[in-house]
Amino acid sequence: MRLLSAFALLAGLDASAQAGLLPGTTVLVEAGTRLRMEEPGTVVIPAGATVLNDGEIVLGPATDLAEAPGAAVLGAGVERTIRDLGVVTDLNIGGLGAEISSPVVLGITEVVRGHIPFTDYAGNTSIARWMQVRPTNNGGLNATMAFHYDPAELNGVVETDQVLHIRHLPDTWWALPGAVNVADRQVIASGLDSLGTFTTFAGELPNAIRGSIAADMFLTMDADGRGWLQVPGNASVHHLELFDLRGARIASAQVSWKAGLFPLPFATYSPGVYQVRVNGLRTFKWVRP
Repeated sequence: MRLLSAFALLAGLDASAQAGLLPGTTVLVEAGTRLRMEEPGTVVIPAGATVLNDGEIVLGPATDLAEAPGAAVLGAGVERTIRDLGVVTDLNIGGLGAEISSPVVLGITEVVRGHIPFTDYAGNTSIARWMQVRPTNNGGLNATMAFHYDPAELNGVVETDQVLHIRHLPDTWWALPGAVNVADRQVIASGLDSLGTFTTFAGELPNAIRGSIAADMFLTMDADGRGWLQVPGNASVHHLELFDLRGARIASAQVSWKAGLFPLPFATYSPGVYQVRVNGLRTFKWVRP
């Protein structure tokens, strides 16, 4: 892979305290090329400038991007940075658009951003931005994720219809409860037990796994956030599994339930978003406050 120095390459730099491109400047990072931006400070990409990244852009531990609306980096490549993070509040890591808050020390954290849309198993296509956040400490985070996007990346998705999702399997995503902040171009979700790969889709994707369990089985929650499973008269439940947002199984239980409303035997877990799989066939989302 060819290595380039950002400040040797960007001949269109603005001669100001902040490094930045001049309007009208175009930078191409070709496939197989790594562009390193390691000088401390902020690299500004103003309106009218274009960065087409088909390779890799690496930000140093004290280097941030600041992209004007409509001037976000494009291309088939990725941008990445690695930071040593403690407790964070509204931290947009590297300016890449993953704004995190968590009361837990995250440790060494890698953030990777890409621009090729994802397609799920049913053919639903995401916006043209995804972000992967991988902290050393990735459990019990009670984190909030503000996923920044650029209007040019919506890829046909109505802006206000966006729902944040986290990747579970290569073509399967779990929807996260949250809200779209159009003014700040963010989709926000909170109560996350762990972090992973995020993007937004138009509406909430179906996350049920089809099987032989009756269709009128459902998961509900009481005022304390405890989960209850409604088992219809034509079904039985004998095995439950609990997964975190990364898809890691963290608990399981053997039960013998038929026709009724039953409390989930996972009441002691910390606040967050989980998945409950029933008999290995159907999965329900459980948001524990």
